[in-house]
Amino acid sequence: VINPVAFSYGYDHFRLYRPVFIGDTIHTKVTIHNKEDHKKNPNMGIITEAGSHQSEDETVLVADHLLMCQKKAAL
Repeated sequence: VINPVAFSYGYDHFRLYRPVFIGDTIHTKVTIHNKEDHKKNPNMGIITEAGSHQSEDETVLVADHLLMCQKKAAL
């Protein structure tokens, strides 16, 4: 489920390891690495998605994507 009140907060630990060429097939794996409260807005949180992109079984890029999103309402 995609949070409708979310947006990209930027990237961290962005590393390029190998070039990618036209015609290459890229496979992406993304996992939720961390989640924390936003320091200034108690209704929002920051989720860190750890991403890895591979071409022909070689890692070409890794990065942490920071996603700011609205928290679920307390039950």
